[in-house]
Amino acid sequence: MSKKEIKPAVEKDLTGKYGMVLYSDGGCRPTSRGFAGWGIHGYLYNTEESKKGSGCRKGYPTVNGYNNTKDKELTMIRYYDGIGAMEGEGTNQEAELLGMIKAVVKALEVHAITPLSKVMFYSDSKYVIDGLNQWVQGWIKNGWTKSDGSEITHVGLWRRLHELSEECKAAIPSSTWKWLKGHNGDLGNECSDELATKAVVLSMKGNHAEEWKESEPQGYWNYNASYNRLLAHPRWYFNTNSEQKTDPSSGRYVYYLGDNGNESSPGKRSADSCFSIVHLKEPEPVMEAIRDEQNRVAFSKTLQQVVQGRLADIFQSRTLVDLRNTLSRFIHTSRNGNNLNLVLGTTPLTDVCDPPMRVWNAIETLTSLDIVLQCFLGNSKAINIVCTDITDILYEVDRTKKQPTCKLRAEINSSATTFDVQVQYSTHPPVIEEAKVRMILGLDTAKRNDLAALASRFPKVTVVSWKESDCAFRYATVIEAGDDVGLYCAAYANIRVLI
Repeated sequence: MSKKEIKPAVEKDLTGKYGMVLYSDGGCRPTSRGFAGWGIHGYLYNTEESKKGSGCRKGYPTVNGYNNTKDKELTMIRYYDGIGAMEGEGTNQEAELLGMIKAVVKALEVHAITPLSKVMFYSDSKYVIDGLNQWVQGWIKNGWTKSDGSEITHVGLWRRLHELSEECKAAIPSSTWKWLKGHNGDLGNECSDELATKAVVLSMKGNHAEEWKESEPQGYWNYNASYNRLLAHPRWYFNTNSEQKTDPSSGRYVYYLGDNGNESSPGKRSADSCFSIVHLKEPEPVMEAIRDEQNRVAFSKTLQQVVQGRLADIFQSRTLVDLRNTLSRFIHTSRNGNNLNLVLGTTPLTDVCDPPMRVWNAIETLTSLDIVLQCFLGNSKAINIVCTDITDILYEVDRTKKQPTCKLRAEINSSATTFDVQVQYSTHPPVIEEAKVRMILGLDTAKRNDLAALASRFPKVTVVSWKESDCAFRYATVIEAGDDVGLYCAAYANIRVLI
């Protein structure tokens, strides 16, 4: 996040109609004393009724903060998100105080450019709110000491917060500080808590810069993020301490993926296990950032570990947008020091695979499938393959318009689970024969939604078969989309026995 010059909110006169709501939070790991930081989320508004709405589905911004029930829609002017990591060790109380100090400073900065008639400050720290609303006057009377004459904890921060709060009250008469219960579903508190946790991660990584991001309201709550839909399986497997990222023949980036169902580790030989090998011309930056971070924190710098990336979580829109904006900045290791999470365990990103033997069985299977793909691409002649083009079974192209379009056929709808194909094979080369194979969407191919998403790239789909014995063959599906290609296979069930 970067600091950005604040521009006037609007040109027409809306004096007395501007207001601001700010939520602050502090965090510390461990909570008693350790790495600490603060986070702030808020918004600037005017009281004119919005014609578009805020676009926020989790809560409705009002003059008094987010509300779960729809009220008069304010006109959002700008959203604010700030984080800051404390240098050295800190406490949770220090982080909470510093967060509120930064919130008041931000309100005064905005007020200097866009005069505010109202500002609401929220914190889930009773220590901060009770201190400002109740205790501080007594401390001042006692010369900034407690009633028993002892020193006030964090007196420097309290003096600064009191000074700023008085300045804020003088500048913005309707200035209010309120407590709200933390982790109770309040959207503003959840946002500030997440930002504070990110600040703690930055502190752990030695980054102590204060950062602010100011966002226009349009699209602020939209987390739409696309990714290469050839990456269709929910798990991604890779080795730590491995320099091999690309295919030597083509220079494309290689990703091993799969779906092992509810199994925590790949390699169990079950009919519903499936794998894919995907070669991409351009790398997926988020996956590469995760790979690099996993290598950085690898338990052993000399031995290889097999890690599975949780693509089903990584490719969730909100997570993917966050990772694309920040890459590895807020990635943190779990308590065991091996697995990666986004922001101290809130979103799991990777798992080190175990038990080792089963994992290596899966890697062996993936390696054998990569040989099949290399044969299809013409980079190897290790096995004799036979190809059957099934593009027209899955897709239809409309060439009647100036700009041709491609879409999934109506038969491959959301309720479809299988489709039949006459597959060419050769168990007695050079003789080529045909046999019917029932293909299962999501196992023998990419999932239906991924196939639909790939339609705009005019993909070519091919069933590849190879000899297993004189009376059986195996098969997989290859999808080509531009310069990218992927092979998909239910590797423990992809055999067609000829009777």
